[in-house]
Amino acid sequence: MKAYILRSPLLPVMTIGRGIRGRSASVIGNSCKDIMTDDLAIRRKRLLYQANHRGTQESDLVVGGFARRHLDQFDAAELDRFEALISVPDADLMDWMAGRAAPPPEHQTPVLDLMIAFKNSLLSD
Repeated sequence: MKAYILRSPLLPVMTIGRGIRGRSASVIGNSCKDIMTDDLAIRRKRLLYQANHRGTQESDLVVGGFARRHLDQFDAAELDRFEALISVPDADLMDWMAGRAAPPPEHQTPVLDLMIAFKNSLLSD
């Protein structure tokens, strides 16, 4: 008898088929912790794509390079802050990073400070 594999965002791997002696069986392959880790991985991939496709080449290079270097180490709260920053128009974000304008208090975060340090390291290399 065939076994079917179902994939779902809530239950990533579920095998349904016939078990021992013809009895039906279902097995859930991932725990809740694995599901949360998968959600963060998907979110990181989405944010990495968005960081690399900003609209201007300069911001693609700076923000995308920052994302490639740092997103893997960010927790959920830092990902929230990064997502808020990349939702800002390119011109504003680049002005903040270059020091031409002061960011509003809600965007003045350690993630922005890390982005500024990353941009400065690109200029010094």
